[in-house]
Amino acid sequence: MNLVYKFLFISVFFTLGMVPSAAQTADSMAIGIVRYVQTADLAQEREKNGISILLFNASTYVQTGAPSETKVNVLQDGNLASIPGDPQGFPIFKNHRNNEITYRTRCYNRDWGKYCLVKDTLNTVKWIIDPTAKKQIGAYECMKAEGRFRGRDYEVWFAPEIPIPSGPFKLGGLPGLILEATSKDGLVQFFFHSLELPLENPHPIKLPDGFTTSMDFGAYNTANINHATVGARKIVAEMGGSFTVSKPIGECIEYW
Repeated sequence: MNLVYKFLFISVFFTLGMVPSAAQTADSMAIGIVRYVQTADLAQEREKNGISILLFNASTYVQTGAPSETKVNVLQDGNLASIPGDPQGFPIFKNHRNNEITYRTRCYNRDWGKYCLVKDTLNTVKWIIDPTAKKQIGAYECMKAEGRFRGRDYEVWFAPEIPIPSGPFKLGGLPGLILEATSKDGLVQFFFHSLELPLENPHPIKLPDGFTTSMDFGAYNTANINHATVGARKIVAEMGGSFTVSKPIGECIEYW
């Protein structure tokens, strides 16, 4: 499909609101898919590196990373446990109509199961667009924007001709699809791989599976730190020492 036809397709879709009724809830059908190459040189994020995908329609999006079987050591209920990565790729469900995110993460409480669903807020970045900066990414002419998200400063390139206010990870809120995003410290990178629009085969957009918590991003991570602190102190106390767990600043994509 040529570029002009693609542009007309998504423009009509978004302008007329040709969204299946199911998109009003959690489930809907994707009209396109974007693939990114994700690289995060961070201790707690390397298992998510690889090809990540963004399925989208006019109001809902879901970002998933590469399915991971990499085992990591975590504290659960005061015990060290080695658990595998997420076979679903830690999906992030983004509802642009409600500016709401539901993402899947590991449960720190064993009683909840392996994976939990946590709420977050979408489009909180205050972007500064540079209208003079242009860059060709694939078949698309992109503009540059800069903004800060959860402790990291990002430079992103978005395509105005693709009127989709989303992008990789939890980034979005620009007048065009983000095709490339790089943190200025160089540790987090999302590079454009490919765009399929429209999809040849229907693909559902669904909320991730997991235990639904009542906590948002900040509350969940604070509770996680507190839980880990209690568990670590218990383990170290049994060995006759003392220990303090601090927030893993710099080792995650998002600081908290």
